[in-house]
Amino acid sequence: MADKLTDIERIQLQQSNLPHSFLINDLLDDTFLREFFKKFAHAIGAPNEKAAASMLSKRYAFIAVLSLYAMSKWNKQLNMSLNKGCNS
Repeated sequence: MADKLTDIERIQLQQSNLPHSFLINDLLDDTFLREFFKKFAHAIGAPNEKAAASMLSKRYAFIAVLSLYAMSKWNKQLNMSLNKGCNS
């Protein structure tokens, strides 16, 4: 499963341009994390940061679905490490 994704496969995994995207390892920084959850809670209408964190974890879990999809559809493994992108 070491083959790289083709451009068509990569496009199929992308939902859209994400103007508010960030690197997931940014969440390891306490300052970024606190500010992120304040903004995220406001953006999704969550009552507080704990509820926003719960929603993010549910949305983030969808990445596992993308990884399983790539493995089952194309027999390719996505790089899900924090230090690199998903460009396998």
